[in-house]
Amino acid sequence: MGGPRVPYMPKTDKERLATGFWNRTNKVDHSSFIYHSRLVYLIDTPGLDETHRSGTEVLKDVSFYLSKIYEQDIKLAGIIYLHRITDVRMSDSSLRNLKMFKVLCGEEKNVSKHVVLATTMWINLNRPGLSKAVGVEREDELLRTKEWWGMMHKRGSRVYRYTDTRESAMTIVSDLIALRTIVVLDIQRQITNEHKSLEDTSAGQEVEKEIQALKRKQRDELAALQTEIKQALEDNDQKLAAELSRQREETNNKLLAAAKAQRDLRVDFERPQVEQQAQLREQLQEEGERVAEQNRLRDKEYSDTERRREERSAEERAQKRGRW
Repeated sequence: MGGPRVPYMPKTDKERLATGFWNRTNKVDHSSFIYHSRLVYLIDTPGLDETHRSGTEVLKDVSFYLSKIYEQDIKLAGIIYLHRITDVRMSDSSLRNLKMFKVLCGEEKNVSKHVVLATTMWINLNRPGLSKAVGVEREDELLRTKEWWGMMHKRGSRVYRYTDTRESAMTIVSDLIALRTIVVLDIQRQITNEHKSLEDTSAGQEVEKEIQALKRKQRDELAALQTEIKQALEDNDQKLAAELSRQREETNNKLLAAAKAQRDLRVDFERPQVEQQAQLREQLQEEGERVAEQNRLRDKEYSDTERRREERSAEERAQKRGRW
């Protein structure tokens, strides 16, 4: 989702800040650009509804990245949550993703005002059965529902429509930077300031609860399948017994995956990501040097322009004195 300074600090070559995007990418990544002499990072993070990775894996990656940029004094100007307006309903995975987003950020009012809730894919509302009016109604529903966007909006989060244009994107980013303050997320504070392990953070405990609930559900399913298999064998229904056995194997594999995710949550995520940390530090240093060089060239150009202006003024004054 940039060490670095906050937007209202004096403009220096090291001035950097970051804006976080909570989106649907499959890994944490960032891009950067210059905005009024500042190096701004746009940090793209996966949501916990990522289908190809476990919630524990995603949480470890996001927590690592956010804690490391915070340690390097890269301050967040804000965080942007993206939601497709074309989604017919708020799915279970989307609700889970939104819940984890809230836990990672924290629910303090000073955090909420740095959160942007942005809807996307408005240009796709021209498909059959869709219209802008449908999008507006869905947006209203997001805001009316307390468990969705309602409470965050009430606490100061702002709502935008991203319309696939550079102008709408820059409006969101520039409005966050214009707040002239920074935000520290709960996950950053708990890991860096309070030195908590990932499993002891609010986000880690939330994932732990989800895993425990999932394991209970899978154990119940296994018990039910075992009973059904026994009955099928008693009825000499080999075909049904084979299908139920296949389902039991799938459910057991899910239970093993949940147990692994639970163990992974308790593993120190610092050790396996030393190389990633070094790469991140190197990337940030290179980008800082790039903006420093750009600012140096800009200042040189400005100085040369001012020098030429002063020389012209001196020549004009000399000419006037000669005429007198």
